[in-house]
Amino acid sequence: MTAWLLVAALLLCSAPGLPAETVSLNGTWQFALARQAGEVSRLEQAFYKPAFDASSFRPIRVPSNWAMEGFEKPQYGRMKDAGTGFYLHRFRAPAEWKDRRVLLQLDGVWNSAEVWLNGVNLGHHDSGFTSFAFQAHEHLKFGESNTLAVDVRQIARDYTFDVNDDWSLGGIYRDVWMECMPRERYLDHVDSWVKFDAGLRDADLHVRALVQQGRAADLTGSPYAPGFTLIAADGRVAAEAAIRCEPHRDTGREHLVKLRVRAPSAGPQRLRTCTRDGWNCSKTPLCLTRAGSVWGSGRYQPRAGCSA
Repeated sequence: MTAWLLVAALLLCSAPGLPAETVSLNGTWQFALARQAGEVSRLEQAFYKPAFDASSFRPIRVPSNWAMEGFEKPQYGRMKDAGTGFYLHRFRAPAEWKDRRVLLQLDGVWNSAEVWLNGVNLGHHDSGFTSFAFQAHEHLKFGESNTLAVDVRQIARDYTFDVNDDWSLGGIYRDVWMECMPRERYLDHVDSWVKFDAGLRDADLHVRALVQQGRAADLTGSPYAPGFTLIAADGRVAAEAAIRCEPHRDTGREHLVKLRVRAPSAGPQRLRTCTRDGWNCSKTPLCLTRAGSVWGSGRYQPRAGCSA
């Protein structure tokens, strides 16, 4: 029986002469921790505004937990004295992204976050274990300095479901980045799963891709053709598939693709998938990274994720 290690991921695909498709916002941010209700209220009403004086804020690493950076004593279990964290970060948005769709991605904030960009409220997210994103292109200053503000609360509605026999450590503790894609059509979500044959040798890689489009009325006459390529670790193309999608008026359309993969003659084989946008309306390949799955010794083991 041949053991398999199959990893499904979307790779960062960049075209010559075009800017990188993601910009990391990790690094040194400015931070203040407030404990008293009056101080929390004062900062919540002002810290995100462009004219705010942040001279009293201190540097902090992102990602990190502020207790591990010395701002407060770590607490075990449910919070008894929960401070509120206020983050500020200035960054430059690439001028080349002006006519594209841009998302602000936060991979994990404990436990609740409210986010502003250049003084504009983007939204709110509860739950410290889930990633979230906001559309940012309408509020960015392309080619100029921008200010990102994040209000992080350690206690939120239903937070007790996430806090039991563990440490409660507030902060932006996972990556933060911006991601751009075509405005007209783009991959909004991709799932992949594997079905092996009875001998656990050959397999079908199933890919489900949700294509979103804006201004649907402008695209009703424009077909598109997403393509999928499965690449072995040595660079060999293991399988390919492409589908032609007829124009549609709805803003989202889900597509299913199956790639048949033959097992190598001997030894384990590591594979990964690369999805490129093949539609005519965009010259820029998509940039996303997805989680994968691991198969080995005939048993399925979930994999937390894999990097491109």
